[in-house]
Formats: sequence, C-alpha cells, structure tokens
Amino acid sequence: MHESTGRDPWRSPRPPRHQGVAGRVLLVVLLAGLFILPFSGAGRRLKEGTIEVIRAAQGAPEGGAGTSKEAAPAPQPQVIVQEKIVYRDPPPPLPNAYVPRKSVAVSELFNGIKIQTKLQSTVGGRAAAERIRDEAYQIQFSVDVTVPSPSTTLPELESLNAHLSKALPGLVEMVPTARVSGFYHKLYELKQQMVEKNLTQLDKPLSRHNFFDCETILELRHPASDRRVLLMQGEMDVVADGSDGDRMGSFDDYVFASSNFQGTTSYSWKKRTKQANPLILKYEERLKEAEKKLAAATGSALKKTLAGDIDFYRKTLVSLKTTSFLIASEDPFIVLPLSLRGYGGVQEFAPQLGDYAVVISGNKLLPAIIGDYGPREKMGEASLRIAKEINEKATPYVRPESDLKISYLIFTGSADKPFGPPDYARWHQRCSELLAEMGGVGEGYGLHQWEDRLQAPVTPAGEDPVTAGPAVTASGVSAGEVPAVPATTEPASGVPVPASEVPASEVPASGVPVTAEPAAAETAVLPPAAAPVLEVR
Repeated sequence: MHESTGRDPWRSPRPPRHQGVAGRVLLVVLLAGLFILPFSGAGRRLKEGTIEVIRAAQGAPEGGAGTSKEAAPAPQPQVIVQEKIVYRDPPPPLPNAYVPRKSVAVSELFNGIKIQTKLQSTVGGRAAAERIRDEAYQIQFSVDVTVPSPSTTLPELESLNAHLSKALPGLVEMVPTARVSGFYHKLYELKQQMVEKNLTQLDKPLSRHNFFDCETILELRHPASDRRVLLMQGEMDVVADGSDGDRMGSFDDYVFASSNFQGTTSYSWKKRTKQANPLILKYEERLKEAEKKLAAATGSALKKTLAGDIDFYRKTLVSLKTTSFLIASEDPFIVLPLSLRGYGGVQEFAPQLGDYAVVISGNKLLPAIIGDYGPREKMGEASLRIAKEINEKATPYVRPESDLKISYLIFTGSADKPFGPPDYARWHQRCSELLAEMGGVGEGYGLHQWEDRLQAPVTPAGEDPVTAGPAVTASGVSAGEVPAVPATTEPASGVPVPASEVPASEVPASGVPVTAEPAAAETAVLPPAAAPVLEVR
C-alpha cells in the first residue's frame, strides 16, 4: 500500500527544480542561437555548444561516451511543418427549385456579322420524356437583314467621289432623270436568297462587307445623244484570272497559286499562233496528281470530288490549247455578276460581254471592257491591271478599295465583234467617243492611256496558225475524249472550279467568294467567229 503523500501515485514524478531552471535557460539560448545563426560566422560553433547544453540538461554523464564529439552522431536538421489555415467565404446556398431564366448575349463572327444569342428556358417534365421531344432542346435562327436603299441623286454619289460631276459634266443632266435599275433589286434579292440558303452554316453566309457591296445601279440616258449608260457604284475586288499563250510565254506562279485562280475568262477568241499556253504544263501536273489520288482513293465522297477535279482539268486543257483569253495582270477589264447575263436583247440597259466601260476612282478615268462574269450575288470586281493603277499595293489577295467609292460606267450595246486580242489604242478611242456622247470629260481631267506591255501576235493573211483541237460541245465536253462529269461549282469565269479547290472560308484570297449555285437556266453565248470556248455554268 502506497504511503499517502498528497499526490497521484500513477503520475510521473515532477523533475527536480534545477532541471526546470536549466530547461528555461536552454530555451533562451536556443532562441538566441536561432536568431543569430543566419547572420553570424560563429553559427556553427554556437550550434555545437547548444547541443552540449541540451545533453547536459538531459543528464548525460560528464566524460562519458555521450559527451565525446568524436563518438556523437552528427545532428540532423529538423523540418518544422506548420499548417496554414485559410478562411474562405462559404459556398452559395443550394437552390430549392429550378427557376426559369432568359438571357441575351451579343457577339461578332469572323466575317463581321453581329450575333445576338437569346436563351430562354422553361420547366418541363421528366428528363426521360423530354430527351425524346424535339421541342425540348432546339435552336431557332432569326436573321435580321436591312436591305439598303440605292443612291439616286448626284449629291449622294458625290459623297463617295467628289470628282464625279467635274470629271463628267454630263452627269448633271443625266442623273436627275435616271431610274434605279432592276439589276439592283435583283442583286440584293440574290444576296438574301444566299443568306437564307446557308443560314445553318454560319461560315457560309455573305459577310457584312460583301452584303453591302453595291451602293446603286442607275440607268442613265443623255437627253441630246440618247446615249445609254449603266452606272454601278460600289467597291473593288481583284480578279487575277486569264492566260494567253500567244502573248505571254510564262506565267507567274504567285498568281497561279491563288485558290480561286482560273486560266480562262469569259471573253475569249481563237488562238492565232502555235506558241503553247504556259499553263498547260501546270494543269497537266495537277491532272496526273488527281488521277493518282483517284486510283488510291477508297471513300465514295473523295472519289466523286477527284472525278470532278479530273474533269475540270481535262476541259481546261482542251480550252487552253485552242483558245486565248484576257490576262488580268495585263488587260484592263471589269467583272459583272453572272446574274446580269442573259438579258441582252430583252432589257435595253443590259450589259453584255465586251461592252466598253470607264472605271472612275477619285480623279482617274480608266478605259476598260466587260471581260468576265463573277458570282451571282457579288458586285464590284476588276482585273489586277486596273486594281494596281488605283492602288499600287493591290494584289490577287488584297483589294484596292474596300469602300463604295468606285464608279463603273458601262456603255451598253457598245461591244466590238468579233472578239480578239486587246487593242489598247482602240479601247481608248472608243471610250473617248462614248464619253463624248454623254457630255465629254471635264476640264482638268483626262482618260488614261494604257501601255501595251505585251506584243500582240500578228497572223499572216490566209494562214491558220493553230491546229484545231478536239471538238468541244456546247456543254464544254470534248467529243469522244472527255467524260461527262457534272460541274461541282459555278465558276467566276468560263471553267468550273474543282470541288477540292473551293476554299472553306467565306473570304477567299481574291476577296470574292465562289458561289456554288448552278446557272442552268442561263445559256452560254459564244463570241461570233471565235473558236469553241469552254463555258460550263
């Protein structure tokens, strides 16, 4: 039985008083050492002394093995981990029930179209039932389009180009009696149809820029001469198409590499020399590559695309061997929407291939002809030669003018027949005469004279310089040689665009989108006395 001492016999005995004092001294020394250690060169010695004091306080015998420096193990540093407590705001309370909501967000697509997204939710039935109900999760497209009103007065036109009435005084008399052409309304009707057709493919609709590319189309008539003029006001994109082996023995690879480039134009004539078109070898290489891919293809969709490409290359080669075309880098010509073709003889102001035109940019008056057709719903495009005269920075990939500052004066019914190689002196003379019929050129202004940088070929009388190639039918198919494969894409000129080369983006390099709408109702019209021209629409 334990003797009663007033303490719990099971508790550890209290350490002697001198050990408690030593512990407090040890704590003070340790804290001082930890503070001084990083700043003093005597840190190591202080550390060793502190260890000796600790051992003495723990009752290690003096002189024993525990006091020997040599026998004592090296002290290991201790890592003290402290838990950091971070106090955060409590999470939001959980809802007791779903609350229907409405929200509106506005953003902008890459092509400049503003998108307003409206989200509206309602409470429905069980998920097992709602997941099979179409109306439970659907997207409704609503496109708001404002169709612009055409300019009809001279002040409105001169807000875009202040030189108009000074350069062409006759407009003062002609514009007040002008009427808005039905071609203007048709153009914007086609634009709306394209937007509606491609509504579910947000990368396909016309961009804001291309939707509003036409300011007006006016039908003018001079009161004295009765000269008819179609005035189109808009922007200018660049076309780099066309080739002519008779006049150009080599071709720029930079231009040929354009995704929308075509070696032909709608304006064409029979070759006059035996000099081969420089694009023949390039298209033959593409043809061989397409045939090689078709032989290795497995998917039906890919085979169909490659078959269309092969058909395109074969038709193009036939055309290049027998026919010459305008060259966009050299010849000044403008491009009209394909939707304007086919009205010759039906509408008196209808522009036709080969009609003379004058392009007005600022104080420059540039003679030209209508040389090609472009997308049905796109207006405002000219050859690279004209584009560079307006803006030297223009390229097949950079338009010379993005604003609606370009005036296109078209003298309807003025084309020279039959078509032939460009004669710039003749073009200048005819445009000067036609301008005179509408009042002439104002004081201080002049019609530009183009320099012929290529020597046009001369064919001796009675000599046929070109051996005729395979016969080409009205549909563009070479009899007995080219298989009839439907064109996959409507072209901007006389040859269909291969399906594999139609860019996915809305804005191609030339600035003019390639339309995929066929023009079956429009009949190709070949120039009189010209070789068969490959025209597939």
